[in-house]
Amino acid sequence: MFEERGFDSVSVAEVAAAANVSKKTVFNYFAERECKEDLVLGAGKHHIVEPAAVVRERKPGQTPHGAMREYLLTALAERQPMTGLSDLPHVLRIQRLLSSTPALVARNLQYREESRRLLAEALVEEGPRRSPPC
Repeated sequence: MFEERGFDSVSVAEVAAAANVSKKTVFNYFAERECKEDLVLGAGKHHIVEPAAVVRERKPGQTPHGAMREYLLTALAERQPMTGLSDLPHVLRIQRLLSSTPALVARNLQYREESRRLLAEALVEEGPRRSPPC
């Protein structure tokens, strides 16, 4: 429906009706702060916490930079959707919809900002880098 008529022209009530559920049921699947844009972008929302988790859960002796580098190189090699390299049809459809819908662009930017904030918190938890003893 979003592709056919445009994101802004479709209401959550219409999505619910097409799915044979109530509008309330649609939002029961989302956290209380989520919105219509999350019907499209919500599947990738788990990526928000990944960078911070990569830093916190890295191998002993691995630097935060090294852990993030490994994480991103793996994502690129696997052509994961978050890298923009995926050519899976459903991913391309979502990317086209996202690029043509200002509300989705704005929500995606909120996701990215939240991810940066969580990563910054994880890095601050690390404290200052210490030089090895002489």
